[in-house]
Amino acid sequence: MRTTLTAILFLFVCEALAEKNFSPSSWPEGVLQAYHDQMMSEPGLAEKLKATSLGFDTSGQQGIVATTSGPLAVQAGIHALRQGGTAMDAALTVALTQVVLHAGGATSFAGQLGVFYFDAANKNVEALNASYATVLAEDDPLTIPVYGNPSGRAVLTPGFMAGVEEAHSRYGTLPYARLFDSAIYFANEGFPVSAGFRALLESRKQVITRLPSGRAIFLNQDGELPAVGSTFRQPAVAGFLSKVADQGADYMYKGPWAEKFVTAVRKHDGKISKQDLSDYQPDWNEPLHARINGHEVYGGGGLLEVLRLAEIAGMGKAKHYSQNADSLYEMIKISRVGQVLGPNIVGDSLSPDIINKALPDIRLEPSLRYTDENAAKIYKAMSTPAWAKLEQQAEVVAIEQAATVAKLIAGFGERKKEDETPAKLEIDENARPDHTAGIVVVDLEGNMAALVHSVTSAIWGELGLFVDGVSVVDPGAFSQFNINRLGPGQKMKPGTASCPAIALKDGAAVAGCGVVGASYDTFAHQGLVNLLLYELPHQDAAFQPMFRKNWPPGVTLRQPLGKGEFEPDIIEAVREKGIDIAGVEDPSQATHGSIFVGAGAARSGQLEGGITSGTHAKYILDSTGLIQGY
Repeated sequence: MRTTLTAILFLFVCEALAEKNFSPSSWPEGVLQAYHDQMMSEPGLAEKLKATSLGFDTSGQQGIVATTSGPLAVQAGIHALRQGGTAMDAALTVALTQVVLHAGGATSFAGQLGVFYFDAANKNVEALNASYATVLAEDDPLTIPVYGNPSGRAVLTPGFMAGVEEAHSRYGTLPYARLFDSAIYFANEGFPVSAGFRALLESRKQVITRLPSGRAIFLNQDGELPAVGSTFRQPAVAGFLSKVADQGADYMYKGPWAEKFVTAVRKHDGKISKQDLSDYQPDWNEPLHARINGHEVYGGGGLLEVLRLAEIAGMGKAKHYSQNADSLYEMIKISRVGQVLGPNIVGDSLSPDIINKALPDIRLEPSLRYTDENAAKIYKAMSTPAWAKLEQQAEVVAIEQAATVAKLIAGFGERKKEDETPAKLEIDENARPDHTAGIVVVDLEGNMAALVHSVTSAIWGELGLFVDGVSVVDPGAFSQFNINRLGPGQKMKPGTASCPAIALKDGAAVAGCGVVGASYDTFAHQGLVNLLLYELPHQDAAFQPMFRKNWPPGVTLRQPLGKGEFEPDIIEAVREKGIDIAGVEDPSQATHGSIFVGAGAARSGQLEGGITSGTHAKYILDSTGLIQGY
């Protein structure tokens, strides 16, 4: 009898939740206006929210949401938690809302998704790979047109929405449709056009207005981009999301949208088919794992390798590496191990034969690279002449690879004529395609979701195609070699040296991470070293000075000087040790940084988060509202 009553009660709760709308129209008075004020560069978001019934805090006892962009999306995630949702429910709510707030630019419903999830009840961590898949009919990927030559052949099979549905089916408890309420609301009702959003539209105008499908979204009745302060709406996206919320991801992968998508892409010489979409399935797997300073860390092999080497080097046993030139030099060298042993930013580094000949005792298999025994051998080898020679050889390869990338993105943001050939191809750091959003959520039960989603292309890509308002980007325009190596119908491999990642201690999720930007891997390395080896509180860990990624290779690493950065004498001492690094007074002249965000349970039991306060893509980040707890 008790079982029957429990089942009836459960069904009653589910029906009640299914009927309830979670959209911002139900938020307390003053909350939406506070966020709109922030988008229009008015200060005081925290104070305004504290004046409402919701309040505002960057830590909490029951739940926390942290992300790299979209304070409005964070509030949507917090609302999902307050309604009894799991960390997965909230993380997916944030991701869906972010895509609308990005207008399909940095992230897309036709993009890709990766998730790490800690199930507190079962003490289990799983990873979901919903990355792009290569096209079944693509039989000559090395001829996929590069940036500056828009082509449907550069479009890959999207994984984002299939990943959302799969992740929710395993770890969500809220009704599936409720995840979409905030995204649908902001698509229908719109959001204010900030100066930054308007500038972004202007910078990509030639792409987003290239085709009628984009002009219908981004140009007003006068044929102009929306003005600062106006309301930007996406009714076609709202309609699309309503159908996915009602019919599931099949609407996108097997239904009417799939038909429109294939027709539109093939009209622009694409080879994608309905079979590519109908065959797509996200993959669950058990992530690689290592024990680092008493923490059980789950992540990619490259990340685990760096953490293991940093532990062997004694990071966390003395004062912070940012305060000591010897330690900083060693941390930079450790962070660059992948550039020697591979994989590098656009593929493999040196051939295994070259490495094995120089270092015959070191294992190169991804699952063995970070083991105690192998990492100890790598660390010992790093101080030998053989390693120094490999570093030199690897830099030559990296420079060659960078030149390849320069060719692939030489036409970024340009419309070149057929016969136009640039006299010299320069590497434009601003053109590097790496636009993403990272999310970390912890719920009342201690479950953690660490999620990263991305277009993995230029913002809005180069094709400028939209299907029912959904941006269709072209990551294949700079992934020809990887596509060729994988073959048709295969998922692109997620990154191994960055986030998402999850760390546990004594059975609790103490750290999850997300990262976005050109220095994504080096910021992930340092953020997690600060959290797991120095065991700093999350915000202190994110506020430490961080060195940037040496991209492009062969160019001096330019570190910004000033408050919160490395001291000039320490940078100079590291330079004298052999690292090509220099301090610059003007932040706009610095090598691109990243946004690292982390969250988890503090030693006190409080849930807390942290986010970098430096520059990303040469713009200062206002992080207010990107971390909220309750």
